[in-house]
Amino acid sequence: MIRYFVNRWRGSKPSQYPAPTEKISVVAITLNDGDRHLLSTFSIHGQWELVFTSSCQEALDNLTGGRAAVIICDRDLPGPDWRECVRSMAAARPDCPILLMSSIYDEYLWEEVVHMGGYDVAPKPLQEEQAVRVVNLAWSYSKKRL
Repeated sequence: MIRYFVNRWRGSKPSQYPAPTEKISVVAITLNDGDRHLLSTFSIHGQWELVFTSSCQEALDNLTGGRAAVIICDRDLPGPDWRECVRSMAAARPDCPILLMSSIYDEYLWEEVVHMGGYDVAPKPLQEEQAVRVVNLAWSYSKKRL
């Protein structure tokens, strides 16, 4: 029942997404050109400070600088299973929300991601409003936790 209300709240679409007062540092782990293009549009407009990586290990190396506020991880990366990637990133940066992008989206996957230390699942293909909303919510969540 709670999940129903959370989904309804997340599904509300504000008419505009105000730019945050500071740039959001985002590490995106994806090889998908379409996702990279969509995510980079927010970096170009000055909303996000975006770093792309091709693997979980590359992202973990990048996280040692402590700059990322939000991590976006593609479920379909080559190499280690996405579960191991989410676990590793959650252990390395427990203060940093992790979003899993997946073409498969259901309650079971969401529960699995949260249980491993992730924040949410973003359905693929990414949509502009949805991507902005989920990253901004994750960023707000992490700021409130600090």
